[in-house]
Amino acid sequence: MNMKLSLKNTVPTLLIGLALAGLSFIAPEEFSFSQNTDLTSLKKLQADIDISAGTIHLSSHNSSTAEFKSVYTKKDFKAEVTLDSKKEHLSIRQRQANNINMKDGDKNDWWIKIPKNLETDLKLKLGAGEGIIDLSDSKITKMSFEAGAGNFELNLANTPITNLNVNAGVGSIAINLSGKHSNNLKASVNGGIGEVKLIFPRNAGV
Repeated sequence: MNMKLSLKNTVPTLLIGLALAGLSFIAPEEFSFSQNTDLTSLKKLQADIDISAGTIHLSSHNSSTAEFKSVYTKKDFKAEVTLDSKKEHLSIRQRQANNINMKDGDKNDWWIKIPKNLETDLKLKLGAGEGIIDLSDSKITKMSFEAGAGNFELNLANTPITNLNVNAGVGSIAINLSGKHSNNLKASVNGGIGEVKLIFPRNAGV
């Protein structure tokens, strides 16, 4: 397996400790959203996910459906899920993803599952927060990942991925590319202030 990698990490890790005491607040009202979308008719999936600040857990499963669940504290956080079967395009977007400010006590948590055995090109855009993306052993072929400040983990072990483009802000990002890969990989990883950790197969030529 041959890999072409561009890695940029401009500033060393910066750790800031803050001690807060004597604070109290009233928890805001919570809303929830869930939806299952049948993808049986698709031969290939182009997925476009645009989520505002918060947390996301994205994984694959042995099903022909895409599953979405979220818990949030602002009505504007509710997302729109649309599927264009002819174009094989799935879109998950929050209505005002780029204009929502998170305050103390706000919540915007997402759990998303996509079919493990469906060839997938993924565009994933996240605001500040945390994300665990585990697509190991899936048929992910291309991935573009853009994120704001936060901590993010990408597990792409044992996948046929050929193109990976990552741009992350302040925080840390770990990318697992270990295991068996049937194709050569072209990857570009750009990180801001923080830590970038990459895991490659033992026989990878970087």
